[in-house]
Formats: sequence, C-alpha cells, structure tokens
Amino acid sequence: MDQDSAHPVDLLRIRGLKPSHQRIRVLERLLAHRDHPTADRIFRDLKVHIPSLSKSTVYHILDSFRETGLVRVLSIDDNEARFDIQMEVHGHFRCTGCGAIHNFPIRLDDLVPED
Repeated sequence: MDQDSAHPVDLLRIRGLKPSHQRIRVLERLLAHRDHPTADRIFRDLKVHIPSLSKSTVYHILDSFRETGLVRVLSIDDNEARFDIQMEVHGHFRCTGCGAIHNFPIRLDDLVPED
C-alpha cells in the first residue's frame, strides 16, 4: 500500500497497530510535513491539539512505527534522532545555511559497485 495515498488508519492497521487518536495524529503529522522531525518537534506540534499528550507517548509511538517499518530513524547528528516517513531508497543532506534536512534520489544501481 502506498503511504502517500493510504489513509493513516489503514497504514496503522496493516502494521498491526491499534489506530489510537494519538498514533493517528503522529502519523498524520509525519505524512503532512516531510521535514525529518525530532520526537520533541512532533511533541511540540501536537501538544497544542492534544493537551494530554506526553513526550514519552510520542517516543513510544515513534518506536512502534520504527519497529513495524512505518518510519526510519536518521542519525544526522550524534545527539539527535530524526524520523523519516519516506521508506523508499534515498539519501539525505543538511543545508549548512538553514539546517534543514533534505532528501535526494539515489538509483539502486549507483549503490552497487561495478565488476
């Protein structure tokens, strides 16, 4: 199922995750903003809409997303994990001006050394 066109509830169910309100909102945030956020950024963005949300809940949700292959963890900096919802093969670079992390395409045949 294509993550870009699937409904968040369906994406969660396919991976065996109960579509709780908090999981749905975290997934919607990741799908709507492909900015490689930290768990803290997601928490701050959603806390306004879900006052009962805790940081530990966000971390737990993201860990369950990682375990089920819904997101991957990027270690761009030694002290900060970021989350990427795009699971297709691609690379990342950080803009030295603004600090944003951007995707760039990689062809699989570019990764395999020629004989």
